[in-house]
Amino acid sequence: MSSDFEIDHISIENTLIGGLYAKTDPDCGLASVRANFIQYNTSIHDNYISNTGNEGLYVGSSFYGGQTVKCNGENLLLLPSLLDGVKIYNNIIKFTDWDGIQVSSAYKNCQIYNNTIQYDSQAEYTNQMSGIMIGDGSKCDCYNNFISHGKGDGIECRGLGGCRIFNNIILEAGRNFTPTDLTQMKHGIFVSELTTTDDSTLIIQNNDIINPKSDGIRFSSVKSKDNQVASNVIINPGNFDYYQNGNTSFKGIDSYIMIQNSLSGVTLRNNYTARSASSVGFLNLTMQSTNDFKLVAGSPLIDRADIDKNINFDFAGTPRPFGPKSDIGAFEFEYDPTLPTPTEPKIQENKFKLIQNPVKEYLIFSLPKESNNDIFLSIFDLNGKMICQFKQVEISAESQTIQVNIAQIAPGIYIYTIRSSEFASSGKFIKR
Repeated sequence: MSSDFEIDHISIENTLIGGLYAKTDPDCGLASVRANFIQYNTSIHDNYISNTGNEGLYVGSSFYGGQTVKCNGENLLLLPSLLDGVKIYNNIIKFTDWDGIQVSSAYKNCQIYNNTIQYDSQAEYTNQMSGIMIGDGSKCDCYNNFISHGKGDGIECRGLGGCRIFNNIILEAGRNFTPTDLTQMKHGIFVSELTTTDDSTLIIQNNDIINPKSDGIRFSSVKSKDNQVASNVIINPGNFDYYQNGNTSFKGIDSYIMIQNSLSGVTLRNNYTARSASSVGFLNLTMQSTNDFKLVAGSPLIDRADIDKNINFDFAGTPRPFGPKSDIGAFEFEYDPTLPTPTEPKIQENKFKLIQNPVKEYLIFSLPKESNNDIFLSIFDLNGKMICQFKQVEISAESQTIQVNIAQIAPGIYIYTIRSSEFASSGKFIKR
């Protein structure tokens, strides 16, 4: 019968059952059944949970459809209480025997975000295998979580529908679960249909799903409508060869996003799929930490997604879009001075000054009074490759400024050098 509570900054390790339970089961007193009690405002954050016998976090009753209780010698089906207002964030959860996080019966105002979950589902217990379980009767936003090297599905959604699953990084989901038995499937994101309400809508967007054992995304709901699977990065799903070369009716391409039923109302938009991560433009292909999934200049993911006002930030909290369009995947590309960049040319004291930055069509520099007309401008990408070069005849001078039309250059971050016979300068600019 607890409500309005906050649990934070606690270390829980080496438990025989779950790490932390937050629910009230119905009993014969009937005070805690659904009609009489709602669990409000459950906040669980900044905890460390490791080596649990069952779930890391078990929030709300998983018996949304009711559980049988013997009262005065008679079996009664009692509906458990619902949860209104759930926030689960900034937790680190490692080595759980069952699900890393399970949230059930949370029908309203539920958020699961900024959690790190590693090595879930070690006991390989059927129906209890996921990094994050959006369980029966739940409607949650699930975002900005890092889920890696578990034996279960990365995220399983079996709730009411109406969920948004976005900006998550899911690495190696299920790869270590019976690796030689391809019929025992585990997916990056799995949408099943147990308590889905008619005509609800699910959004699966801007997730990075890398090396799942089976499918990248498997979508099994037919009751939901107008669902969107958009701007996700899906790399090397294990079912590709199984579908392509095995005795199935599917093709390898189906392993990236598997829509099991043709009656499912799903729109696919701007998803990036590949067998290898080498083409993506991730910062580091070892892909062991979240920063490794940041983008480098020239990535094919940059400015390749639609602008979605409903999802206006990325995994790092950077506003979307950063540039003319949003980027595919969990991260928006944004120049970060702490990241390695090519060495800028070592040239003379700065005498040309870039007047505005970012720019849309024209680079405009102030013009040193002493400068003659022999002016050259070179533009490089962040890998040091020259993109273009402008000479004197292509540069227009007005009063004490010069301007260069760069409308043909793709949006991004660039290095420039500008020089005359007497003066030179260099710097970076953002092309919108």
